[in-house]
Amino acid sequence: MSQPGFMPPNYITMKIPKKLKIGGHVVKVKLLERLDGDGEFDTQSNVIFIDSRLSQSQKEETLIHEILGFQNPSLHSDNHGLLQAIAHSIYQVLSENRMLR
Repeated sequence: MSQPGFMPPNYITMKIPKKLKIGGHVVKVKLLERLDGDGEFDTQSNVIFIDSRLSQSQKEETLIHEILGFQNPSLHSDNHGLLQAIAHSIYQVLSENRMLR
């Protein structure tokens, strides 16, 4: 089982883009210090924020988490634990099967 911050042998990192398309919208991705959590999103401004102090693997998992939340804000607010579990599971499969670049 993967642990947060764990990088498997021969780890290939995910590119954290400056922007990406989600649901037809161009969404900026910004690395900032001093967020209240690891990441957050703003659907009004089309921005995802990730704490720049996180390890690379934590940034990658946080990006997946924030993308899922951006796509479904009610899931993010109503069942954040489920969203976290889904993001962690997706990240684990991608990282341990060398599907990240």
